Amino acid sequence: MRQEHSDLESQHDASGTANPATASIRLIIDTNILVGDWLSSLARARPTPILQGALAGRWQCLVSDALLEEWNEVLRRPAIRGRHRQDDAAIDTLIDGLVQRAVRLEPPRGPRAPDDGDQMLWDLLAAEPQAVLLTLDALLLRNRRMRGRVWSPDAWLLAAAGNHTSFISPARCVPLASTAGCPAGC
Repeated sequence: MRQEHSDLESQHDASGTANPATASIRLIIDTNILVGDWLSSLARARPTPILQGALAGRWQCLVSDALLEEWNEVLRRPAIRGRHRQDDAAIDTLIDGLVQRAVRLEPPRGPRAPDDGDQMLWDLLAAEPQAVLLTLDALLLRNRRMRGRVWSPDAWLLAAAGNHTSFISPARCVPLASTAGCPAGC
């Protein structure tokens, strides 16, 4: 067993819910989060907390070839490119920056995902028990199989800020408009 699995108990509460207030956080960033956060970062001229944390190494991304392929394909779609107005070199720089500090896995097929297009995310979650998936996909957020391990980014950032102030300044978190979609019930 690899070393990073030795302290699983400290990374999960008694119910098995992943604890966002741990020092060795492993995040799986759904493509919808990557695109949205990058667009927000470009508009604000500074990285969003999720991207900033991943690029700075505050937490580690888990990626697979399938996820990297999707990131590349989606960021290069004409409709998305028209919104971010970045060239291939900028896209490559973003992805390379994330991959530089990422753990790259080629996991075996995990349990069936609620949506076949998200199987690569479920495979990564199954392969790394302490990993947390950040997504805006309501189908994934509602799924009971991975309950406590699938979070909306706002809920996860609020939980991380409330439990471990060195992750991110609470002043940079925006309160949720509603609690809908938060698997932790925040």
